[in-house]
Amino acid sequence: MWNNFKTQPEIWFFYAFLIFFPFSIRKILLFYPIAGQFNEYTAISIYLSDIFLLAALALWLISILKNIISDLSIVNLFQVSRGTFYLTTPLILLTLWSLASILWSVKPTIATFRSAKVFEFSLLFFFLAANPHCFTWNTRRNSLVIVIALGLINSIIGVFQFILQHSIGLDWLWESQISPNFPGVAKVLFDGSQFIRIYGLFPHPNILGGFLLISILSTMFLRNSIISRSRELRCFQSICSTWNTYRKNNFYSIIFGFILGIQILAGFLTFSKSAILALIFSLLYYSLWLRVSRETLWALIRRWRWVIALLGIIVIFALFSAKFDYNTFFLKSWWERLLLLWVAKNMIVGNFLTGVGMGQFVPEMQSYVSQSLSSWQFQPVHNVFLIILSELGLVGISLSIWFLSRLVRNRHPSKGSGLFCFTWNKQKCEIYNRVKKEIVSRGTNSKMRDTYPLFMAFLIGFLVITLFDHYLWDIQQGQIMLWLVFGLLPGEKNNLTYI
Repeated sequence: MWNNFKTQPEIWFFYAFLIFFPFSIRKILLFYPIAGQFNEYTAISIYLSDIFLLAALALWLISILKNIISDLSIVNLFQVSRGTFYLTTPLILLTLWSLASILWSVKPTIATFRSAKVFEFSLLFFFLAANPHCFTWNTRRNSLVIVIALGLINSIIGVFQFILQHSIGLDWLWESQISPNFPGVAKVLFDGSQFIRIYGLFPHPNILGGFLLISILSTMFLRNSIISRSRELRCFQSICSTWNTYRKNNFYSIIFGFILGIQILAGFLTFSKSAILALIFSLLYYSLWLRVSRETLWALIRRWRWVIALLGIIVIFALFSAKFDYNTFFLKSWWERLLLLWVAKNMIVGNFLTGVGMGQFVPEMQSYVSQSLSSWQFQPVHNVFLIILSELGLVGISLSIWFLSRLVRNRHPSKGSGLFCFTWNKQKCEIYNRVKKEIVSRGTNSKMRDTYPLFMAFLIGFLVITLFDHYLWDIQQGQIMLWLVFGLLPGEKNNLTYI
C-alpha cells in the first residue's frame, strides 16, 4: 500500500476527496446578508473537500513536472493535448467568460468566488479525463465502492432521521439540525401533520436524492460485475458448479440486495421528485444500452416479486392511510417556483447577451420583481440552464451547450481513445495510448468491461435534475457530483477498463 501511495499519491488524495465531499465541513470566510439573514448563495466558503482536491491536483502536477511518467512529461503532454480543440476549448472559454463577468457584476467578490469554483472543478475534470491512473479498473472500482459505502451510510442515517423526526446528533460531522418545528427544514404533510424529509449528512434532501441516484446505479453495476465475473471464472476451473461457488454468489446477491433496498427506501424518504424521475430515466437508458430482453427482465421481476409486492403494498398503504397531502407536495412547490421563473425571465430579457454576472442571480433578485421578497424566497431559479442564461447570458449558455454536446458525442473506439487522442495526428495518439495501456494493464485481469454506459446513465439522470433543480450548479456537493461525471465520461467513452 505504501509503494502504491508513493507511485500515485494523487489517487489516494482523490479517494479522501470522495470520502469527505458529502460533509458540509467548511470555513465561512465571508457572506453578504440577504434580508438581514445568512444566505447560502451569497457566502464564500472553503470546504474540507476543497483541500483534498487541491492536494490531489498539486501532486498530479508535480508528478508530471518530475517526469514520473516519462512519456507524459509536461512538454509531451502539451504536444498531445493540442489536438483536443473539440472538448477543451468550450470549457476554457466558459471559464474565461465567467471570469470576465466579474467586470459587470454588482457583487464582484461573489462573482470572483463562483468563477474560481468553475476553474477548480474544471481542473477536476482534466484530472479525471487526462490522468492515466484514473483509467484503471482498480481506481474505478475503489471509487464506486466509496460511493456505495457513502450511499449506504447516508441512507441509514436518513432512515433514522425519519423514524426519530429530528437529527440524530452527528454534529461533529456537520449534520443539519432538522425538526418538523424548525423553519426552513424540508417537510411533507401526512394527515395534517408535518414530517421531515431525510437529509443524511447532506445539506438538503434533494441533494441526497441526487447522490443516491449514482449510488443505486453503482450498486447495481458492481453487483452485476462481481457475480458475472465469478460465473465466468468457474468456466476455467475443473469443477464448474460447486456448492461453495453457488453459496458465494447468493451471499453477494443478498448483501447487494440489502444495500439496494436501504438506498431505495432512503431515496423514497427524500421525497425528491426530480431525483426519482431522474433515476427512472437513468435506469431506462441503462437497460436499453444493455439490451435487456423481456425474458431477462421478467426473470428479474420474478426473482424479486415478493420484495416488489411488499414494498408496493407498504407504500400504497402509507399514502392512503396517512392521507398524504398531494396539494402541498406537488402544487405548492410549483407555485413557489413560478415566482423564480418570473424573476429569471425578467433578468434574461434585461441582460440577454452578457447576463448579470457569475453568482449574481440571488443578490439581484429584488431588482427584477416588484413585490417585496421574504428571506426564504432568495434562492436560484430551479433550472440550471436558466441560471446560466441569467448569469452568463447567451454567450455562457452557448458555451455550456457546446461543451455538453461535445461531451456526449459518441465516437468509435478505432478513432481514438481517451481525452488527448481525439485528433487526426496518429503519431501523437500512439504516444499517449502506449503509456496509458501500460499503466492500465498493471495488476489487472484480462477480462474487460465497458463502464461507459454507467457513467452516461449518471449524466442522463443529472440532465433531468438540471431541468427541475439548481444544486448541481451552485452548491458544493452538487457541483462535485456533476463535474465528477463530466470527468469520467471522456476517459471512459472509448476506454475499456479491466475487471
